[in-house]
Amino acid sequence: MNRSILGLARLHPEVFRRVPLRFIRTAGASPQPEVITSIEESIGVPVLNGYGLTETGGVTRNTADARKDGSVGRTSGLEVAIMDALGNLVANGVEGEITVRGASVTSGYLDDAEANQASFRDGWFRTGDIGRLDSENFLFITRRLKEMIDRGGEKILPQGVEEVLAAHPAVADAAVFAVAHPTLGEDIAAALVLREGAFASTLELRRFAATRLAAFKVPRQIKFLDKIPRTSTGKAQRSLLAEQFRKPSSSLLLKTSSGAD
Repeated sequence: MNRSILGLARLHPEVFRRVPLRFIRTAGASPQPEVITSIEESIGVPVLNGYGLTETGGVTRNTADARKDGSVGRTSGLEVAIMDALGNLVANGVEGEITVRGASVTSGYLDDAEANQASFRDGWFRTGDIGRLDSENFLFITRRLKEMIDRGGEKILPQGVEEVLAAHPAVADAAVFAVAHPTLGEDIAAALVLREGAFASTLELRRFAATRLAAFKVPRQIKFLDKIPRTSTGKAQRSLLAEQFRKPSSSLLLKTSSGAD
């Protein structure tokens, strides 16, 4: 959305001169700093960045008189804390998972016990985002932790999609992960290993998944590999797969001979 506004400002600068703005507020995840800078230069007003999720509403925000570059601001009413991997609250300046609690935070996902178990800890909602609070309680987001995919506000647990894809008779192994999307933030992709001598097209597999999953959970992208990269404990290396999708010329072996494109 920010990029769309920037494109319009460059294409039709007279519109923004005719209808002057005091500021632009952007919320959700932390946008790229260069986009913020370009919008401010093109339109001539400050962009006040904030942070929020579907499950929480607004969490933090910058204001005209209290803002920091690279930060999504300070709390707008909810409690915000950073937790380590064991669920302990950490001091300001220490990086960890961003957690939130307060009146506007959802009490849970409807009919989804797995998502509830993964997302709540001792009354705190686990955002799945990694960040830190500075000495003035400005929040900085650095990356995502949680495997849950956030596709335009729709939450997808990779494991559930993997189970469905692995149930197809031609599939020997499956890994589902998030890839970047220009408007949704994240989209769902899958890497599959086919059984020896088996064949299945991406269309067939997506149709198979569509009969067992909600439409937003069906992978938009499917690639065939000779082997799923896994850790020593057997967990799929989702971040590596996402990087390989972004750079298809890398060393990860794609099964191009299956004819399953």
